[in-house]
Amino acid sequence: MDQAFLARKVIRSRWEERPAEVPSGSMEEAGGLTPPESIIADALLGLKSSSNTLSLWRCDGSVASLERVALAFAAGMKTLSRLEVAVVPERELHVQGLKIKATPGSTPVAVMRDHHRDLVGLTLRDLGLFARILAGAVRNGTCVPFTKRRVESLLTRALDAGLLEFSLLEKSLCRDLAEAQIRSVVMPVFREIALNHGFSCSDLERSGKGRLQMTIDNGSRSALVRLDRKSRRCQVEGLPRGTAEPLSSEMQAAWPKSTW
Repeated sequence: MDQAFLARKVIRSRWEERPAEVPSGSMEEAGGLTPPESIIADALLGLKSSSNTLSLWRCDGSVASLERVALAFAAGMKTLSRLEVAVVPERELHVQGLKIKATPGSTPVAVMRDHHRDLVGLTLRDLGLFARILAGAVRNGTCVPFTKRRVESLLTRALDAGLLEFSLLEKSLCRDLAEAQIRSVVMPVFREIALNHGFSCSDLERSGKGRLQMTIDNGSRSALVRLDRKSRRCQVEGLPRGTAEPLSSEMQAAWPKSTW
């Protein structure tokens, strides 16, 4: 690794925001640390330490390594959502006298556990120094956003590649991923089937734990298509039996086997 960086999940807007009396661009020290007066207190909510340590992930700054770091963060989420990752040069932390220790990472992504680092022996001064370094990184553009769709893609690819086990994720995250997969993989198939039968489709909605539904309409009659993601059952309700059963059967048979 030619140049090492350390990454931390952040809420970028908190680190970009300045107190009202500090206009953008003022008080910035060329080549130095971001002045503490230009950082709002709420930014530090994202620097919660434990036993005087702060968790970071090591990477080389490439897109691939940043995606692996994002995967380590995403795999620990409770729900599927966007995230932002800020990176700072490791040598800058050494220059400021901050102590870094390699420790096993707490993540379901086994291949990332050896890439974890802790800032250790932290004091208030140390935390303030790291906050100033992090603020400078965010404001200088070294904060990488990952959209919800991109996070979904990272998790899905890791699951498909065997880098991650579905059973190790939070149940709520599993639900979000399964529903996202139904929307992206199952729904296009079902929409095409419905259109072949003369029906248009609404967006998918939750209708209960593990259940989804959509409305189909042919101009003269509407019906509900109910999906159970756990049993992979599909049922059309509100149409005559002779129409509902063939439609249900065709959708059931077309449900991709690759979905979770």
